[in-house]
Order: sequence, then C-alpha cells, then structure tokens
Amino acid sequence: MTVQSQTQKPPMVTARRVMKIIAIFIIIFCFCPSFLVSCSGTDIEVSAMDAALGMTYRGERITEAHPIMLLCLLIPVAVLVILFIIRIKDRTSAAVVTMLMAADLVLWLLLFYGVKSATEENYCTFKSTPWYMINVICIIAMIILGALVCFRKIYYDGMLVTDETAKKTREALDDVGKNMKKIVAEAAKETKMPEPQNVIGYCSKCGSPLDAESVFCTKCGTPVPADLLKPKDKEEASEELKKETSQETKEEVSEAPKEEVKKEIPAEPEEAEKHKEEKKQEWKEHTDDLQ
Repeated sequence: MTVQSQTQKPPMVTARRVMKIIAIFIIIFCFCPSFLVSCSGTDIEVSAMDAALGMTYRGERITEAHPIMLLCLLIPVAVLVILFIIRIKDRTSAAVVTMLMAADLVLWLLLFYGVKSATEENYCTFKSTPWYMINVICIIAMIILGALVCFRKIYYDGMLVTDETAKKTREALDDVGKNMKKIVAEAAKETKMPEPQNVIGYCSKCGSPLDAESVFCTKCGTPVPADLLKPKDKEEASEELKKETSQETKEEVSEAPKEEVKKEIPAEPEEAEKHKEEKKQEWKEHTDDLQ
C-alpha cells in the first residue's frame, strides 16, 4: 500500500486549486475599470479602488472616498489565505469561503447601483465594462464551488472532474460530432453543386451555378435561358414546357363545374313539340276518315 501511495500522482485539477486561481483573478479585478462614466464628452473609468479612495479629475476631487469598498479587495485576499491553510476542515473552510464571497457579491452590486445613481443625478451616461461582468461570474463560481464542498458533492483536494465524467463528456461530444456530419452530408446531397467544367452560367434569380445537363436551376427551379442551352437541351426544355402547359389546361378543364356543361346543352324548343302534336292530330283524323 505504501508503494502504491508513493507512486500515485496527486490530481492536477482540484477544487482548492481552481478556487485559488479564481480568488487571484478577483483580487486583480478590483484594480480594473469596472464602470465607464461619460460626462460632457469625457469618459471616466471607475474601479473599486477608485470608489474606495475617491477620484480626482484635472486636480479636482469629483468623488469622496468610501473606505468600505476596500472590502471588495480584502475579502478575496482573506479567502485566498483560508484556501492555503490546509489544517482547517474542508466543510468549515468551504462554509466560510461561501459566506465571504456572498458578502463580496453584495458589495459589488451595491457599488454598481451607487455609481449608476450618482451618474444619473449628474445627467451623465453610465455603463458597466466586461471586467465587471467577468468579476461577477468569478464570484458566483466561487460561491457554487464552496457550496458543493459544503454538501460533499466535491472535495477540496479530490479530482474536480472524475474520469467517468470526462468519459461521458467525450462520448457526448463524439455523438454530437457524428450527428453534425450526417446533417452536413445530407444537406450536401440535397444541394449538389455542379462540377466546374459543367457550369454554363449562373441563375438570374438565385445566383446558383447552372449545370450543362439540366434545363432548370437545381436550387430554385427557374428555367435556364435558351442562349445557354445546347440544341438538344432546347428541344427537351420546349417539350417539358409544353407538357406543363397542357397539364395545367387539363386541370383547369377538369375543375370546371358540371352544371355549366349541362347549361350549354340547348333544350328542345316548344315549336317542335307543337308541330309533333299537330301531326299526331292529323294522322288521327285521317285514320277516322278511312274507317
């Protein structure tokens, strides 16, 4: 057992190491411009340290110092010190780190709304910079990792990503890659482009290349101009157009209502009926005379 423990390498990616790196970044972000204030065409960058120590512009003080904002710097420093102390129990350390980072998040939100309200009172424009957004994301990540350690979902010095999780992630990515290849292959089959030597021009409607062997655009169905077709292709194109027109006329005739056809058949006139009746009457009288 001792030989195995000596030969086994400690994991490289642990929760403790990741949290240390994030804490260092949060300390650096305190000195980065988190907000941009524009007044009378002048842009002023504001950081957490500017808010804590006060700001001066062209030799004049424009904001008072707010020493409480120094906590934005002191809290991540304290978290970094706690993470370096291994003697503290993991759950106790994680609980303290989570509470400190939650307090740090509240301070940054107060700083955001404080600078914004002061800017609007002086009729200036205000916007946050990407540094502020990255800083907030890092603080939230620290809170999540601390909570996971508290609930023993992960361990400070254990592997942050297990081999099983990494294997499942790779398999999922492989499946996504295979599906994407299938989709691309099917799309390529549906929209098969002609070879360069067979291109005779480009469609006037969609701009797709026209194949020498087709009489219609393979993408939008627009007929190929007659001047681009070969004599044989021209005959085929005219025949296809005739077929289409004849089919359309047949459909129009078949859709005509039967009542209209019936109306076109003329009814027998009344004069013909009277003439028949007279002939019958004459024949009847003739037969009576013969009798």
